[in-house]
Amino acid sequence: MPKLVKPKDIDLQNEKACNDLKDRMRMVFMRLTVTNEVKNPEMIKKYGETFTYTEEHIKEFLKRYDCIEYFYILHANDTNELGDIEQPHYHICMRYTTESSFSFKAVKNAFPFGMIQVGRHWNSMIQYLIHKNDKKKTQHEASEIVTNVDSATLKFYLESEYKDPKKIEEETLDELLQMILNGLSKKEYYVMLDSDREKYLPIHKKHANKINEFFKIQKTLFAEKVKKRDIQTVFIEGSAGSGKTAYAISLAESQGLTYYVTGSSNDVMEGYDNEDVLIIDDGRSSIFKFSDFLKIIDPHTSTGIKSRYNNKIFVGSMIIITSYVPLYDWYRKCTDNEDMDKDYNGSSARQQLDRRISTVISIDQAQIKVYNHDEYGEDTLIQRIPNAAYLLKSNKKPAKRVDRDVLLKAADHLAKKLNVDEEYEKFKDGEYLKGPQRDCNETDEWIYRSDGYVDINEIIKK
Repeated sequence: MPKLVKPKDIDLQNEKACNDLKDRMRMVFMRLTVTNEVKNPEMIKKYGETFTYTEEHIKEFLKRYDCIEYFYILHANDTNELGDIEQPHYHICMRYTTESSFSFKAVKNAFPFGMIQVGRHWNSMIQYLIHKNDKKKTQHEASEIVTNVDSATLKFYLESEYKDPKKIEEETLDELLQMILNGLSKKEYYVMLDSDREKYLPIHKKHANKINEFFKIQKTLFAEKVKKRDIQTVFIEGSAGSGKTAYAISLAESQGLTYYVTGSSNDVMEGYDNEDVLIIDDGRSSIFKFSDFLKIIDPHTSTGIKSRYNNKIFVGSMIIITSYVPLYDWYRKCTDNEDMDKDYNGSSARQQLDRRISTVISIDQAQIKVYNHDEYGEDTLIQRIPNAAYLLKSNKKPAKRVDRDVLLKAADHLAKKLNVDEEYEKFKDGEYLKGPQRDCNETDEWIYRSDGYVDINEIIKK
């Protein structure tokens, strides 16, 4: 991508300035005033005291070239920043779509009067035709542009945005450094480099020292957070749809805390990015080994939790676990080795779990019941709170049933797809459909029983 620099206007009548330009030009951008005053005495002999451009003049020049894109527009009634009407003028931009280039001498011979610009980006040239990026100038419509490209290509050029490569480099470096400060591990970093080499590898090579410096800063900041670890663990239990997750999120948001909601998978920390609150949603004891779960919710000691690329440590202030399984039923076989690790069994192990969870919340129907939870697993009710989420239940509509005709149409489609549509028509009319497969009506209903389908009306009679 060519470097964007401030455009430099060269007067085509200025022989010295024109001699400094390159002999070959791949892109050309010109401003041609329709009526020009001829200044050079030699040119007056050739063209007279005034020279006028017409659209035919431009078209004749463009006919000479193949494999180019061209765009031009007439600005007939533009006003300048002072509000004065400018002289009517054409803007022309053109470029080769191959490795060929324009001869500057050929361009100057065809257009001896006007201005030629050096150092403008291609998309910016086309956008300037309608003054898209300068609202102080008279605005023009895309339909005024004369071009040899299709409308989709013109739209792309007019709508695309140009970014200075240096600015892109700065933004990408800032993005990397911020991710490192947020806890990006070195392993994750090198995976990123490999997955998008074009974007990140040049930055890595050019700024390796600065990136390594930020990894050291990350380590220092992380150590400080770990030292200050003092977390609360809240366990929210309740049936499906009672509002457990919604209340957990509100518990974080109402305190102005950031939060991360996990899925119910083994890698609960996969997307964790140093948020204040970790919400383990739909948790169950079967997801975690007992020893791992104790490490996750330890209020004071930080231990790495297994994650995809690198063990992660929770550095926030609160862990919330939502579950339809009551806390009492988590790791119940404390004296067996089936559920527990050999180093974590017996009543003392259960106490380690219970003393780590300070608050248990039970959500059922219209209430949120808050309990203090002690190390012996005893819960003391301290608060009853109305459950706002439960109010939504009355507004919930039942699941929409699929229309019967749609289901019949699907069966016909399947028969046609399997090339058995003729046989299927006979099948429908025959004696094959018996029992539950028969068409149902108001008086002939069927229900399912463990011993097969039976007529509901027969049951009613009995």
